[in-house]
Amino acid sequence: TDPNRKHLYNAYAKMIKMKIKNPVFATTNFKYSLGGSIKTVQLLDASNNVEIVGNFDVGSITSVIAFPSAGSWYDNISGTSLNVTSANFTMTLAPGEYHVYSSTPLAF
Repeated sequence: TDPNRKHLYNAYAKMIKMKIKNPVFATTNFKYSLGGSIKTVQLLDASNNVEIVGNFDVGSITSVIAFPSAGSWYDNISGTSLNVTSANFTMTLAPGEYHVYSSTPLAF
């Protein structure tokens, strides 16, 4: 009955469904950057490309995120899209903000 716990449950359920229903999450072609407060994981596959980015700090941070390519990327958490103008894209993330971007929308 706690709305915060329900929100967290729904977020985990959505991510688990994404992992199960999309072959890109089984790829062996990946890169990651886990140093510092901004952490990224990049998954590359013939079916789709995914860029996961999160701010693990208590303050807003502006960082350059290395996307696999420029173009339209879909935010599978919010349902919006992001126009990446160059592969090295600068973005500002609020504390605790995270995104699961993909080159085509993920199934879930």
